[in-house]
Amino acid sequence: MIKKIIFSVIGLLVILELLFAVYKHIELNKEIETVSASVINENEEIIAADNGIIKELKFKNFDKVQEGDIIAEIDITNQPETNCINQEEISSADQKAVKEYENAAIMYKDGVISKEEYDNSLKQYKTETANNNAKCKPANEIIKSIHANANGVILYADLKEGDTVKYDSSIGIVNPENAAVKAYFSPKYKNRIKVGDKAKISIVKYPEKIYSGEVVSKDKIDINGQAIIVRVNEDTKDLNIKNGDGAIVTLLKK
Repeated sequence: MIKKIIFSVIGLLVILELLFAVYKHIELNKEIETVSASVINENEEIIAADNGIIKELKFKNFDKVQEGDIIAEIDITNQPETNCINQEEISSADQKAVKEYENAAIMYKDGVISKEEYDNSLKQYKTETANNNAKCKPANEIIKSIHANANGVILYADLKEGDTVKYDSSIGIVNPENAAVKAYFSPKYKNRIKVGDKAKISIVKYPEKIYSGEVVSKDKIDINGQAIIVRVNEDTKDLNIKNGDGAIVTLLKK
């Protein structure tokens, strides 16, 4: 009797294990649809890190660029910020040296100081102004490269070669060639979703078109669910989509 009970329990456990394996297989292989999703389509602004003059633009407007490509070269050779230790201090030192020499010349003319004292003052004046000029002398040509900060299409800010750019000003933008979608899934799928998973994407504005995609990052679970970022594989630059536009993401079978 006891043996029958033991065999029955073992048989039940085997059946339960088989059922769980079937369930897990179904879970891993079924398509799962997002709870909510929205488009990420931000232009990446390119900012000048120095004052300078545009020496060369490496691409034309609307050319495709890759992150890291050199899109422009800036000549910063004659910028005070690069060639002078401190322009205001040097100017102030020059003015002080001139004033001290002029006072010495007046005192020598009036007989207040001797010729030797005057000569020493003149020598000191020439030394100080020469040192100041050396601190701000023209440098060898200094060229700085500006790099694309994303993959996409370049659009310069109405610049041409020879134009002056200022530090922290906009050189242009890179319009992403491929949009991305931030999607939320039920937390129960947290172990099912992996970076590299394939997906199909529908953008609400364009319901007739289905795009392919790939999970590129997986974030922490928050109040909205399991957050992931899915890159759209196809070119979306010609679509009129903005940040926050609705989308539907379905993760495909494994």
